[in-house]
Amino acid sequence: MSRLSLATVLALAGTAPALAAGPALPPTPVYRLPPERVGEPAFVQVSRSGFYVGTVTGAAFLRPQRSRFDPPTTGLVLRTDYEVAAYAAGRLGYAFDPLFGTIHPRVEAEVGYASSAVDRYRIGTVATPRVDSFGEARALQGYVNVMFDMDVGLPVRPYVGGGVGAARVQLRRQGTSAAGVVVDAADTGFAYHLDAGVNLDLAQLGTSPLLQGTTVELGYRWTQAPDLRFGTRDGGGFEADYQSNAVTLGTRKSF
Repeated sequence: MSRLSLATVLALAGTAPALAAGPALPPTPVYRLPPERVGEPAFVQVSRSGFYVGTVTGAAFLRPQRSRFDPPTTGLVLRTDYEVAAYAAGRLGYAFDPLFGTIHPRVEAEVGYASSAVDRYRIGTVATPRVDSFGEARALQGYVNVMFDMDVGLPVRPYVGGGVGAARVQLRRQGTSAAGVVVDAADTGFAYHLDAGVNLDLAQLGTSPLLQGTTVELGYRWTQAPDLRFGTRDGGGFEADYQSNAVTLGTRKSF
């Protein structure tokens, strides 16, 4: 009897740790981010280096053109107000690999055209009636642009930049009903612009092939072509600047 009791005690002692541990449970799964996603921001835009083609369209608000006349009418200041101009351009560019991981430089060539009708003339403080003013300002522009996209961990990517080039500005058949055509002349000069805005990589919106490599931009542009000279119908002449503030919508397609 005592042997059975001792054997029973020893058996129970041997099984006690297993009984205390309870039934075996499956291991607790450990969830980890894939190595390539660790430390990435919530929104990641694909960096695409290489060539691209695109467009720029917009509404340009021309600054009133102040004309500085030559003798014998020195001192006469003619201000020409314009309606909103439509701007359209095509561009071809190259996007480089990012600098410091967050700055994405681009270089592009752009050729664009803008046209705006005359709203009214002002001679000194006297304004001519709108119905008596006619003509338009046309501007063929070409630039070499440098842009910088900045990855800040948001769905949209801010950009800043600008371009330098030339503009051929034509003041086409401008005048009044009383005086007739006063100026119908053109001049070509140095031009530049400054830009800022945001862009969105459409690949974030879906997997369609049409969205891959496609970017849209919404921006602001300030343009100036200073110190242009124009001749008048009566043999005189004047200097004027071409300036505009524009809201632009751009597209880019990488290839």
